[in-house]
Amino acid sequence: MSSHSAWSVANFLSAEEGGSLVAVVGSERDSEEADWLVEELAAAIEGPQETLSEATSSALLKHCFEAPNVTLIVPDRLSESEWRRLDRARGRLERARVVFVLDLQSEATAARAAPNLWSVLSGRVFRVIPELPLNVEDRDARLVALREAHGLTDEELRRGVRDGSLGRTADIAEWLVLLGEDGLLDEVSNDRKA
Repeated sequence: MSSHSAWSVANFLSAEEGGSLVAVVGSERDSEEADWLVEELAAAIEGPQETLSEATSSALLKHCFEAPNVTLIVPDRLSESEWRRLDRARGRLERARVVFVLDLQSEATAARAAPNLWSVLSGRVFRVIPELPLNVEDRDARLVALREAHGLTDEELRRGVRDGSLGRTADIAEWLVLLGEDGLLDEVSNDRKA
């Protein structure tokens, strides 16, 4: 699991069509960081969204049934028994747009109490770190790492995003942001919708 900014995760979610089940994991520090993550995701996710204030499996499932196209942000307040209930109802969750915001302890609880749901989430668990402005050296080092990890040049990235041959991952979104071309994802999405 690699680290991402809240913005790159939100961009990934915004690019997804239909259901999208994601877990965003902060650190073990305190509830202040979880609140920060919820606020950052709410500000960055495009389209209709809601933050679940009542942390129960029944409230979550009710929302998924009534508003499957609204992205639901679920703060880290679910008990182990609530995770077990969600594990049994994972089929209903897979059709919805849900973002679980967890700390490290809750990540372990979710994986233990809801192993089937967690296996569905496993490819969509993002470790999010608080965003700090990157200096030029850090930005360039991150760009080098992304180029090497994907085996692409910046121009190949742009071409792949435009022609749809690259998936819409958080890494791709981050790469475009670092290049100052984050609008390319919106441009491509709008072209495909037209």
